[in-house]
Amino acid sequence: MAKTENRRVEDSFVTTCSSIISGTITFFLFMLVTVFPLIYHRGYADILETKYWTYCVIAIGMAVIVGILALIMLLVAAFVGTWTLVLWICAAVLLTECCVLLFVTRRG
Repeated sequence: MAKTENRRVEDSFVTTCSSIISGTITFFLFMLVTVFPLIYHRGYADILETKYWTYCVIAIGMAVIVGILALIMLLVAAFVGTWTLVLWICAAVLLTECCVLLFVTRRG
């Protein structure tokens, strides 16, 4: 009986976490689809650089916020006792993705 109750709590936690991450990604995709086409600077004189930096800011912002949310959810799961190895792996992958995205988009 306790095992099924624990499983139900774990399933609702995972469902809540996935819906929060999904909503965050949906918001940033909406920003990308609506704001990105409308951005221009100095009468389209430097459109390529403006679009590049707009995309970088939106993509890095999304990656950082999703990574922070994943770490918060991981800590909550660890304190509640419903953490699994999969959550740790997902958090490590998201953190690595954020670092790679920052490194790739850095111009030097």
